[in-house]
Amino acid sequence: MSKQLWITDLTAWKDYTPLANNLSWSQDADNLAMQVTWDSITENFKGNLVSLTDNKEEFFRGIIVKKATKKNTYSYTAMDYMWYLNKSKEVIQFNSIPASQAIEQLLAKEEIKTNIPWIGTNINQVFKDKPISDIIKEILEQVYNETGINYHFYMVNEVFTIAQTSTARIGAKLLINSDMTLDSDMEELKNSVVVVSNESENANIIANVWDSDSINRIGRLQEVVNVDDKNYSQAQQIAENTLRKLNKDKNTLNISCIALEGGQNIKPNNYLYFYFYDKFGGEGWYWIKSVSHTLANNQHKISLSLEW
Repeated sequence: MSKQLWITDLTAWKDYTPLANNLSWSQDADNLAMQVTWDSITENFKGNLVSLTDNKEEFFRGIIVKKATKKNTYSYTAMDYMWYLNKSKEVIQFNSIPASQAIEQLLAKEEIKTNIPWIGTNINQVFKDKPISDIIKEILEQVYNETGINYHFYMVNEVFTIAQTSTARIGAKLLINSDMTLDSDMEELKNSVVVVSNESENANIIANVWDSDSINRIGRLQEVVNVDDKNYSQAQQIAENTLRKLNKDKNTLNISCIALEGGQNIKPNNYLYFYFYDKFGGEGWYWIKSVSHTLANNQHKISLSLEW
């Protein structure tokens, strides 16, 4: 098998693949950090660096954050460097600067390398006592509300990276198990959006959009968005983008498969092309919500949750 597990204590990298059992890695669009787990008869230590490679090309870099000692073996959990952004809190003020510059400033305080495209949305806000990853999420949420463009972020080894979600398309060759489940619900659907000022004592509605057909069919389900006075001019756009995002059923397709080529590239927030029967969504690009990889019996097995 071409995939290898490497560990170092900062003196030298060592191939632990022959000493590792039950090697797996997983990631979710909400949690962001990639998690790697394995068992071994060999002892390692929290804080040691871990790398996963495929044909000598690295696709994971992180640290051991958890260790379980058993009678004859050890169990380990490693996380990529997004773990630091989920755990570390920050206080920072942005004074009317572009979103990409705001994120650069935030991560410069943590001395993290970045690969961020230009994002011009104006950020004028104070963040207190919030995890760094949550601050970035709020900034990118404002970007979406004002522009309708979705961005996501992730780590490429040691580099924090932002990409436009609609263009994040990957390829892989998979052998799909026919046993799959499609769940569809409307629990998070909103067919009416009201935008109000959070700086006024009165409930002043400054924008309101709705879907009449949906309301007539299932009744009104309303979302309220609060904006600062500085965003009044964008209130209508914010309302329309919020309705576009929320006015739909949520479909989740859970599948399992065996990776034949490119399986290590399958990560959340990317799109992958599938040929499904119409009852399961049909042919097209599907957004990956979460993924779990396992190496067993010389096979790379993958469980996927796809959403649309």
